[in-house]
Amino acid sequence: MACHTTGWGYLSQVNTPLQPFPDTTLGQLYPDHQTYVIRVVQVTLDNLRAGFIVPEDAAATVSEAALWSFAGMGTPTIAPGGVLNVKTNAAGPLAPNMIVSIYGSNLAAFATEVQPTSAGYPTSVNGTKVSFGFFDAPLLYVSGSQINAMVPPNLTPGTTSLTVTVHGSTSRAQVVTIAATGPGQL
Repeated sequence: MACHTTGWGYLSQVNTPLQPFPDTTLGQLYPDHQTYVIRVVQVTLDNLRAGFIVPEDAAATVSEAALWSFAGMGTPTIAPGGVLNVKTNAAGPLAPNMIVSIYGSNLAAFATEVQPTSAGYPTSVNGTKVSFGFFDAPLLYVSGSQINAMVPPNLTPGTTSLTVTVHGSTSRAQVVTIAATGPGQL
């Protein structure tokens, strides 16, 4: 039996299931969309020169990489009713300095628990940010389906739009109500 040393024939001979990289490894390999596209182009050109793919497939691979917002991620989406007070686990009026959980999909490229610095919590973590109107929220935790963030302290009572942006791709705005005070406010 011949054992192929290139292409899928070799992989079928190995008889080992392929394992995807964990989110943390993907984030280290591709910290932003531009890096991802550059690396896809480099590998695709190497494969084209080696004769592993045809020009049409190379063009399609590069085009798809450029169109995807980040390594295959779609646009971030906040679930309906997906903004909850961490203390009460309920939707409702939010208040400045309150910690909230935001649930949805494509909310981050990979999961990261954030440690505060002397300046506090960052407002951008691995390309993910949460905005309440014009104010970015400090982030405590980000993952593909959940973000824990602090409502910015400078918000005034009323309504404001909440968005999640991941590597330049922004969710639809969800309108949230801001109160002067509320349970779980720090």
